[in-house]
Amino acid sequence: MNDFCFVHAADLHLGSPFAGLIAQSDEAASVVASAPAQALDALVRLCQDRSAAFLVLAGDVFDSPSVGIRPQYQLYSALSSLADMGIPSFVACGNHDPMGSWRSPFNWSDAVHFFGPEVEWVPVHRRAPQGDVEPIALVGGISYPRAEVFDNLALGFARNATPPRAAAGSGAGTCLRVGVLHCNVGGVAEHDNYAPCTIDDLCALDLDYWALGHVHQHRVLIPPGEGRPVAVYPGCTQGRNPRETGPRGCCVVHVSQGRVAHVEFVPLDTVRWTAFDLDITDLAGMDQLLDTLTQRCAVEAAEASRDALAVRVRLVGRGALHRELARMGPVELGTWLRDGLQDEAQARGQWWWLESVKAATRPPIDTAALAQSGGLVAELLAEADRLAADDGSLAELASCLQQEFNHPRVRAVLESISPGDWRDLVGEAEALALDLLLDGEGGAGA
Repeated sequence: MNDFCFVHAADLHLGSPFAGLIAQSDEAASVVASAPAQALDALVRLCQDRSAAFLVLAGDVFDSPSVGIRPQYQLYSALSSLADMGIPSFVACGNHDPMGSWRSPFNWSDAVHFFGPEVEWVPVHRRAPQGDVEPIALVGGISYPRAEVFDNLALGFARNATPPRAAAGSGAGTCLRVGVLHCNVGGVAEHDNYAPCTIDDLCALDLDYWALGHVHQHRVLIPPGEGRPVAVYPGCTQGRNPRETGPRGCCVVHVSQGRVAHVEFVPLDTVRWTAFDLDITDLAGMDQLLDTLTQRCAVEAAEASRDALAVRVRLVGRGALHRELARMGPVELGTWLRDGLQDEAQARGQWWWLESVKAATRPPIDTAALAQSGGLVAELLAEADRLAADDGSLAELASCLQQEFNHPRVRAVLESISPGDWRDLVGEAEALALDLLLDGEGGAGA
């Protein structure tokens, strides 16, 4: 059997609403909302360029059970194009798009297979160079019948065991066996624990490759060459929020002699989410701040080989700009930097969107010297350091504030603040207190 490759993708989330961006900018919402469909187009081109034997989509192709006609047509058009190229596709439904929650109004090609609520196996054939049709793979998968599935669906692969290798036809002894499963392996905390299973569950079956979905970060759980089934999360094809930074895409799985030889991650995202800190310590004016931000975004875009960036920035450090940033406030600062950055990007033929900017700067003072000077300022610095260094003290602070502001909405906000955010708030309170205490003494404005 000749070597071949197939493409494994998951979590396309077509039809994502991006409601938060609409409040900021119609343009930003439009650019980011179109990105998942553009990633799908890139996926089709990749399958064509690599002459993929087949495509696997491991769940959450759509973002919502109530998906509209447009995202459905995007998928129909993409998979129909692949079918016309002779590339079959296999689709599992996940928790965002369980089967039965959306009804396709299109006549799908026979080369497009949607898995049902029970594990089923489908052979993939390819014409050999000598003209014979040969089996190269058995693809098995299962779809979510409803949005919340807490059963171990991996066990379904054991109940519906792969057919004998010879069942796929002559030469099936070297057929690759691929399992398609939308699940949470090992209880990844960042994702709902749907279809939970373990590495041992995956290794207990006579498969060669687990095409997984649900976890949005690319992860190789079991790499090739270990004598176990290779298990991979490709991650989402397009980052959808500031938490989904870095490259997003799919995996090209290279097969040799019926076994997985190599798994290649290929970025597909058209809008790259990025987040970074920007130090103001050596910046003398707001023009330098914009220049520094522009230079950093240019580097990010070049390293990502992307023309579109969605950026989250945190301003840090002690410097002369601290007081000006505090005077401007978050709204004016964000608007000014956002407009300036867009102009700079446009001049370069690119699109950079400042999703948010947070000023966590400090006044340009020698806190080490003040901490040794005694008095109220030294006590303030010592207390701020104590709070920031101890999660228990931060929890106590949160509890005191919840009692002080005994209102359900305020309490809900306070309960949602993480220890890291509490440390930032303590730092901001320290900076404000120092500004007020040292105002007129030359410390804060130096």
